Amino acid sequence: VYVGSARLNFEHRIRRHLARKKKLFWHIDYLLSDAKAKVVDVFYVDEVIEHEVARSLHELGFKVVENFGSSDCSCPGHLFYVDDEKKFEGLINGIGFKSYV
Repeated sequence: VYVGSARLNFEHRIRRHLARKKKLFWHIDYLLSDAKAKVVDVFYVDEVIEHEVARSLHELGFKVVENFGSSDCSCPGHLFYVDDEKKFEGLINGIGFKSYV
C-alpha cells in the first residue's frame, strides 16, 4: 500500500499514475514503472492526512519500506506491505476512506 496525497486535481493525478508512459518524477512513478507492479484499488478521503495514515500503518505493525515517499516528512515511509487485510480495512473504514477504482 502506498500512502500519498493529491491536494489538487485528484483524478488527473490518478490517471497520470496509472499511465504506463510518463516522466518519472514522484516516488510512486518509479514503483509503478516496474512491469510487475499492479494497482488494485485507490482509496481517498477529503482530508489531507497522509502522514497520519502512514504513521498509523506503522504503529499497527505493517512492514514499511523505509524512506519511500517520505523524503519531505518525518514518517518512516509511505509504502507498506499489507499482510492483514482485515486490519487494513478496519483502519481505512474507520477513517472514512472511499474506494475510487
